[in-house]
Amino acid sequence: MKIFSALLCAILASVMVGPTEASQSPDATFFSGVAARALATAVAPGIALAVTHNGKIVYERGFGYADVAAREAVSADSRFAVGSLTKQLTAAAIMLLAHEHRIGLDDRLSVYVPSLPNSSRITLRMLLDQNSGLHNYPLLSEHPWPTQGPISLARLLGILATDKPDFQPKARWEYSNTNYVALTAVVEKVAAMSLAQFLKTRIFRPLHMTESDFGYAAQRDGGIVVGYANGKPELPPFSLDLFSGAGAAVSSAHDFALWDLGLMRGNVLPKSYLSEVRDAGIPTGDDSTRYTMGWVITRLAGHQQLWHNGLAPEVGGYCYNTIFPDDRLTVTVMTNGFGAAGLPERMAREIAAAYGIGAPPQVTSAATAAPGDDPEIDRIARGFWDQLASGNLSGSNLTPQFSAALTPALLAQTRESIALLGQLTSFTFAGRQQENGVAVYRYALTFASGAQHEWDVAVTSDRRIAGSQIVR
Repeated sequence: MKIFSALLCAILASVMVGPTEASQSPDATFFSGVAARALATAVAPGIALAVTHNGKIVYERGFGYADVAAREAVSADSRFAVGSLTKQLTAAAIMLLAHEHRIGLDDRLSVYVPSLPNSSRITLRMLLDQNSGLHNYPLLSEHPWPTQGPISLARLLGILATDKPDFQPKARWEYSNTNYVALTAVVEKVAAMSLAQFLKTRIFRPLHMTESDFGYAAQRDGGIVVGYANGKPELPPFSLDLFSGAGAAVSSAHDFALWDLGLMRGNVLPKSYLSEVRDAGIPTGDDSTRYTMGWVITRLAGHQQLWHNGLAPEVGGYCYNTIFPDDRLTVTVMTNGFGAAGLPERMAREIAAAYGIGAPPQVTSAATAAPGDDPEIDRIARGFWDQLASGNLSGSNLTPQFSAALTPALLAQTRESIALLGQLTSFTFAGRQQENGVAVYRYALTFASGAQHEWDVAVTSDRRIAGSQIVR
């Protein structure tokens, strides 16, 4: 459901086929080739793709299976649990109320949800920007979160009220689903209706988003695409009510294309809304990205890009929505694979390149080992990676300081992030340097989706692991 590890974006290997000149308009063969190559990676059994350009849908289609056992095909109208793409909708609800002068973005959260920590110091703008300091959720290791059936917003807020904040309001940027649960409570108090009803009446119906809905009721009454993790269905799925305004929406690739078009046309919010998003975004700690209102704000080859990813754990796969506002291009990709991170991003880059935005992503392959490889350190590092992936560090050879830092909560978050990357297919020594009295070994990691990252492991002279981090 979240953006993880400093907005990780992965790269998927594929052979590029399609227009070679930006002036050529991509045709259906090009788009289907992009999707077919992505499907061939087998990191998701189903993919739906929708593309809009110059104010109209130019392509939409589904590939693969929404339910493998039932042999049910994916279509552009298939209903996915879209995870954190919900945040765009929740933020839009807040902004509709703000534009109607029913709330102010500088209002204190305590006016609406006084039970949450630091509520008298947190503004609605901080919640939209993700710099309130409210602790992220839901980690099952921290609370016995309800996971099945109807779950009330009051029940979620009751648990979240017991969490200590991670930092003081506005001290830094840190992604937290709790921010958008708090915003949900604001909408419901001011509008005197549930967020589900607000979205239906103010966004879904006006934009003719007929396959869009919200929460457990959408799962129960309308059904959604089956999510798969490591090739196995996530059954029974978690209740989407658990994720509230941070990740409980259900939608289709077609409907999200209508959402993007509606934003650019000014059909629900003013036409200036996307400019408002661009201007309001705050730094995330990465010089190339800013964030606000459910959008990551960045540039691709000098072109303005707004995007967000989405994942509802134990419910559905990895989804992605991006707008190139100056180019009047949008791409929506929905998958039902938990480990599909990077697949939609690469598809979007291929499509953007066909419209003259940057170059197509390059074919990737496993790295060649750098000189100075130490097989024993490789064995230790790979074993540690596997333990992080499983969440079980028994038998790890760690320094006492690093062992103490790996709290159960941090291990759970790390395991979730690694799971998103999918199956590891190659682990290659990429170099070594000395830092602060320890040797830092760098490894090039390649995953089944084609995603490639670099991972640093700090090793002491007695071959204990003193730290590690994904660096790219």
